[in-house]
Amino acid sequence: MTSLSDYCADLGCPLKNVRWSWCALSDDRRRAVFTVWADEVKDRTFVLFPITERRLGEIPEEANQKAGAKEVLEIASYCAGNPQVEVFGVLCVAEDPAARPRVRKHFDHETVFKVSVVSDGERIVAHLIGRMPIESVARR
Repeated sequence: MTSLSDYCADLGCPLKNVRWSWCALSDDRRRAVFTVWADEVKDRTFVLFPITERRLGEIPEEANQKAGAKEVLEIASYCAGNPQVEVFGVLCVAEDPAARPRVRKHFDHETVFKVSVVSDGERIVAHLIGRMPIESVARR
């Protein structure tokens, strides 16, 4: 089984830091990939930033200041302002959704979500458009 960091690299978006990166942007800035937690998707929408908006009242405010959250804000803002960027979401399932920090139980190795990233005022959200087989989007 491949690791999430290898999986993102196969998509052309290597993680900057395998310990705290939750997303990545390709070197040519034309493709991005985000971690999407299955339990936090609501009506095919996933809040990218602020992190605290994903589970209101459950995620402490300081989570928005972590390195991974700051990286999400930077890459999500870039994607929202550049709709030509090809964006994908990797669906992850947490061992324990209430745990902090979260640990991935597994992620979907077979498909990725095609995603549209938009800013809706205070938040940046990812709209899950549809699943795509990994073979059709992987870059080696």
